[in-house]
Amino acid sequence: MISVAASTDGDKLAFFSNYGKKTVHLAAPGQGIYSTVPGDKYDSMDGTSMASPHVAGAAALLLSAKPELSPKEVRRLLMDSVDKISAFSNKTAAGGRLNVAKALEKLKAKFK
Repeated sequence: MISVAASTDGDKLAFFSNYGKKTVHLAAPGQGIYSTVPGDKYDSMDGTSMASPHVAGAAALLLSAKPELSPKEVRRLLMDSVDKISAFSNKTAAGGRLNVAKALEKLKAKFK
């Protein structure tokens, strides 16, 4: 399991987000995210439910590159590759916001 806080486009903790240095792993964009809505449309949404898919997608990308990764390894790669941001230093275990490119680079370096 990976628990996710929602960040704003200014790299702050969104006012509605959960947080906790011991209970939330990392932050991901969760404000002003475009998603599908009924009627063949898109709308801007906010929430940790918008942040979590960013992390799920990043995990899927890592697993597509290296299917034998354990859930623990995926979580560790994601947490070790965040962009460290002071707003999240005492709000999440990793102290930062998701960075998928860094996670892929770490994966590449780890399994040369």
